[in-house]
Amino acid sequence: GEDIDFCYRLKQDNWKIFFIPYIEAIHLKGASSGLKKHSRQHSKINKEEKYAAVKSSTEVMRIFFKKHYKQKYPKAIFKMALFFIGILEKIRLLKFKLS
Repeated sequence: GEDIDFCYRLKQDNWKIFFIPYIEAIHLKGASSGLKKHSRQHSKINKEEKYAAVKSSTEVMRIFFKKHYKQKYPKAIFKMALFFIGILEKIRLLKFKLS
């Protein structure tokens, strides 16, 4: 979530974010958490750490939303967004437990 927060704050300060198409980076999505099938072989973490990664993936959403949107939206919208983040977390945890 730090990258999203960083870009959001840059845009708030009227900075521009550029995409440079000729620079290539390989991103092994999910490799640090070992959650994605395509990157499991790159991960060395245990089941407890994977569980924590699932939890933290939605916790960063809550942190970002509270930090940047709590004062911008009506309380009902804010609570609804947090509710749906909670639903997403439950779905991810269920998928983790079933895998």
